[in-house]
Amino acid sequence: MINKFILLSASFLLCVSSVGANYAQQINLTSGEEDVVLKTKKNKQNPEDKDNAQKSIICIPSVTLDGRTIHFVTPCVGLTFRLVQEDEVCYETEITSDVIEIPQNYVGSYELQILRGDYIFYADIELD
Repeated sequence: MINKFILLSASFLLCVSSVGANYAQQINLTSGEEDVVLKTKKNKQNPEDKDNAQKSIICIPSVTLDGRTIHFVTPCVGLTFRLVQEDEVCYETEITSDVIEIPQNYVGSYELQILRGDYIFYADIELD
């Protein structure tokens, strides 16, 4: 019981600290950067055990978009980044740093996705 309390408390503190970092980042955005507001949906294609119910707070990543550059305000290293258009994955890569440069050949409307376990964090973006 104490271990569950400690784990839940630690998860809560991580979320609170990431929210604080997100707020600080929003105040200090450089010219051209815009916040990308991510929504959450279940990852139906995740092969992990479906009976394992989420027991902690879901911390939504915070990202900004500056032209073709995605900045990950909250750590996302090791997660999967995707660009999806009309339910087709057009671009997919593992996040290895706090920045991703989207290649020039991707133009138009896309759904930006960040995959983490049972969840997909997503937002619609426009690339010129």
